[in-house]
Amino acid sequence: MGDTINYLPQRAPFLFIDSILYLGKDRVTATYRVKTNEYFFKGHFPDKPVMPGVILLEMMFQAGAVYVSRFNRLGNGDIPVIARVENAKFKKMVKPGESLLIEVSFMEKMNNAFFFKGKIQACGQVVASCDFRTAVVPGIDAR
Repeated sequence: MGDTINYLPQRAPFLFIDSILYLGKDRVTATYRVKTNEYFFKGHFPDKPVMPGVILLEMMFQAGAVYVSRFNRLGNGDIPVIARVENAKFKKMVKPGESLLIEVSFMEKMNNAFFFKGKIQACGQVVASCDFRTAVVPGIDAR
């Protein structure tokens, strides 16, 4: 996980980025390997495990948070949180053992809001995408 842990307030079992491949002013590219023993597979669905769509969204949100944390001065306790999600699409089910490529492109900043477009791919195919906005909330002790 390397530097990822330094950029995010989330911790296991709710950390969904294994590594950051690219972190630049235009985008963040990260990876996540879906483990066979993920806690949510016990109930979603026990006989035919499928990664919940909300977890796929969270992966994109976490990549956006990495961007915000890296390229903006955050005060002590400030954290990026999701303010809006639009155009969420789920195109393919994600199953245990798959390797995911998460790409989040920075679109613009307005005050404390950051606008992103995100997508996740598995085996070269887009499995999920969305547009989202992250806002920085001051003074939350997240750790």
